[in-house]
Amino acid sequence: MADHFEYDRNFTHLTPESPDFQKGEYENCTFQNCNFSHADLSEFVFMECEFIDCDLSNAQIRKASFKTVTFTRCKLMGLRWDECHNFLLRFTFDECLLNFSSFYAMDIKGTEFAKCSMVEVDFTDADCESCSFQGANMAGAMFDHTNLQKANFREAINYRIHPTDNNIRGAQFSTDGVSGLLEAFQIQIVD
Repeated sequence: MADHFEYDRNFTHLTPESPDFQKGEYENCTFQNCNFSHADLSEFVFMECEFIDCDLSNAQIRKASFKTVTFTRCKLMGLRWDECHNFLLRFTFDECLLNFSSFYAMDIKGTEFAKCSMVEVDFTDADCESCSFQGANMAGAMFDHTNLQKANFREAINYRIHPTDNNIRGAQFSTDGVSGLLEAFQIQIVD
């Protein structure tokens, strides 16, 4: 890991080629309107940082650290979150595009995915206890042996969760979304 360290800085319109952006540790920094699409962010450390209106789609995040990081209105498509460091891992997503990303076998208890697009996101074997998916579009999202205890699916749409293949004890679902739990049993709901 590089020795570069940044503290309490605001970055705007950065790209991987920007001289101000080097591999290292960023603490209490804000990134706004930055384009890191397809960038190699491997082994970067982000601690108590905020990303606003940024594009990190298809970035390499192998062994990257996200310690209390907030993403707001960011494009985060195709990310392999399961390859980043899990030590002190904590992040929040608000109105983000997370389509085709993977949280495979991760412990992401309590993570908030508010009003996010999560099309075909992989949560297989993940621990999503007390996560909030409120208002998320989860078309094609994969749940298999996923711990969804106490998860919040209120106002979430298009999810399909097999109740016997996943732990959904204490999870919250809206009436409109109950059909996503019954599809596996080939039950028809008619008005």
